[in-house]
Amino acid sequence: MKTSQDLRIAFEDPFDWPVLILFDRLPRMATRNEYRKAHQSCDGTMPEPASATDLRKRWATEPLQSLGPRVHTRLMKGRSLEQMEIPRLDARIDLRGLPFPRRGRWGIFPWLPELQPPASELQVMEGPKTHFKGGTLKHVDLTFADLEDTVWEDYRFGDVRADSANISHCVFSGCSFEDVWFDGANLNSSVLGGYTGYETNTFKRVSFIKADLRNTVYRFPLFEDCDFSRARFASVNFAASRFVRCRFAGRLSGVEFHGSWDWRYELGQERDYFTRRGIAPQDIRNTMLDVDFRDADLRGVTFWGVDLSRSKLPSDEKHVIVQDPRSFFESVRTVLDREWEGSDRQEALETLDMLIGPGNQFLKKLEDTLKTKQTETNLAEVIRSEGLRIDRPWHWRATRPIVLHRGFFETKSRPWGRRLFAVLVQVSKEA
Repeated sequence: MKTSQDLRIAFEDPFDWPVLILFDRLPRMATRNEYRKAHQSCDGTMPEPASATDLRKRWATEPLQSLGPRVHTRLMKGRSLEQMEIPRLDARIDLRGLPFPRRGRWGIFPWLPELQPPASELQVMEGPKTHFKGGTLKHVDLTFADLEDTVWEDYRFGDVRADSANISHCVFSGCSFEDVWFDGANLNSSVLGGYTGYETNTFKRVSFIKADLRNTVYRFPLFEDCDFSRARFASVNFAASRFVRCRFAGRLSGVEFHGSWDWRYELGQERDYFTRRGIAPQDIRNTMLDVDFRDADLRGVTFWGVDLSRSKLPSDEKHVIVQDPRSFFESVRTVLDREWEGSDRQEALETLDMLIGPGNQFLKKLEDTLKTKQTETNLAEVIRSEGLRIDRPWHWRATRPIVLHRGFFETKSRPWGRRLFAVLVQVSKEA
């Protein structure tokens, strides 16, 4: 490291030589003429970066090193980037590879993650997340940019490419996205549905193809004409997110879709939010209008009180689509009563009764369990309360039609599951 009087910090790049220079306290700002001279892209004198690493490295040298903090400042103040001397790519402002300031990074202008030395004696400065509020970001290329751990409130994104960008642990509230590409982006653990009590977001013509959406958080944002093909999902509760003309393809595991915000409202969540705006939770409905699941593998997906009748559902050997759950349950029970016996039959009926039946056998089993435990609770009241709960319109049993996936039944805990799924397929074909 240089002496404390020197404004520069030298890091050894573990991938390429020689040493790169990153600035903690900024040197003099480059002039507009220097920007213009450095970005003569029209005549081809400025070579195109060859990789994601090259795109990030260019922000560690002038003139982009001085330009980066100016970009941050203008965005934090909600000001446009149109008047800045920034090169363009395909008519978009070229911010590819730009690192944004975030907590845990040292200095005014953050170092690049891949350039951080394995053992650093630099003091890490913790603080609030960098907050961007009340602005517009249009015609911008943020490919491979690093926005991790930033907050965006009341921002308008239009014609933005953020392919393969790092947008993890970010928060978006009251934002609108139109014609935005998050293809291959890392959105892990980001809040895409807005803060609790704050305005929600809208996504129109947004591509999430192959994006990492694991652990993302939602309230009731609107998704119109969005593509989630082959995105990565895990521990994703879409809550009352509203979907119109969207597409899902590939495996969806650990995903929940809800038809409304009603059940959360009944628990007292965000009542002030609705009261202040003069709206009711009944106004928030996930219509699932023309949503395409035909190429999706819905293993580990739960639909809670969702009307899937206007969606395009898969038709393959992995899925059974049940249009009339109660009637279907009776048909399957007839087959099981005739062909099955013993504990396998009983366990299979209890499982189906909870999924698509009236729930009577589930309630009986619950009652027997509570009696065995000899709890001091009012048994009749518990059974009555549970019976009301499973009949609520937001319960998964209220979903029409219901999608049954083969993977749910073919598990070690259900040795009879494969046979039962074969019965489901048979009955569905005869219906």
